[in-house]
Amino acid sequence: MSKKFIVSFLLGLSLFSLLLIACNDDDKSDDIQEPNVYEIVKLSPSLSSFYEALRLANLDGTLANNNSLTVLAPTNDAFKKLFTALDVDSLNDIESDLLKTTLLNHMLNTTMTSADFTNAYENTSALGPDDLPLSLQVEVADEIIFNKVAKVTKADVIGTNGVVHVIDNVLLPNNLDSLIANNEDFSILNEALRDSRHSFDFTSVLSGSGPFTFFAPTNEAFDALFEANADWNSIGDIPIDVLESFLIYHIVQGDNIQEGEFQNGRELITLNGGTIIVSLTEGAQLKTTTNQTVNITYTDIQGINGVVHAIGSVLVP
Repeated sequence: MSKKFIVSFLLGLSLFSLLLIACNDDDKSDDIQEPNVYEIVKLSPSLSSFYEALRLANLDGTLANNNSLTVLAPTNDAFKKLFTALDVDSLNDIESDLLKTTLLNHMLNTTMTSADFTNAYENTSALGPDDLPLSLQVEVADEIIFNKVAKVTKADVIGTNGVVHVIDNVLLPNNLDSLIANNEDFSILNEALRDSRHSFDFTSVLSGSGPFTFFAPTNEAFDALFEANADWNSIGDIPIDVLESFLIYHIVQGDNIQEGEFQNGRELITLNGGTIIVSLTEGAQLKTTTNQTVNITYTDIQGINGVVHAIGSVLVP
């Protein structure tokens, strides 16, 4: 056997051995499974309270088994703030239905990275009247903020079945009062609802059990009202009995009417016994008994006790 043959043989054997080792390493790497969103939460010490809450509410399987999820995961410090706000000592002190709805309010049934969020509302997995998904308000500027209270502190922790964004406050389900208060398009309406001259407690009503449908005038709607009345330049200029009658006329009690339930000619009875009529002949509109025709500008902001639709003019009873 020649020396040249032996060298060639040994070289080939070495290359074969290296190839075997490389294949072995590939096999090992194939065995390493990426975590799903439930495992991401479970393995994160700063999210241990959220993990425990999921287990307590029997929602751990929701995170493990769903194929496409966005999870907004509150930190342990966020839960401490929640306990203080609710005046409780632990998760066990929170009423079970409230805990479950609150946790579902942190889940979206689709995968959204930080780049996917815009200034809009998204549907959560939490359900309100008629089993309709609650709305999550998203604001995007230098940071991402949910429902005016929770900032993303760590974004885009990717799992096999979705993504986790860590947030600094717990997102309690919004009622109509907080939906209005959180939306800057309704800042004048919010001021009107909280006017200290009221004998009618609007904030208590809109925080109550409902269900309600609230046709909410935007700031532009109030600006038009002020412009049309020479003596009114602000909410404080409107006589309180007039202001109350205006506001009550925008609230339909006992029904959560989303856009899909609008029917041309449908009569709606408001909180003060007045009537407004849905018109669909020229887009979604409302007609009043004073012959107003008012555009519905955007719809279906869903809260735990009712739904808000924005309108372009103040309804005059």
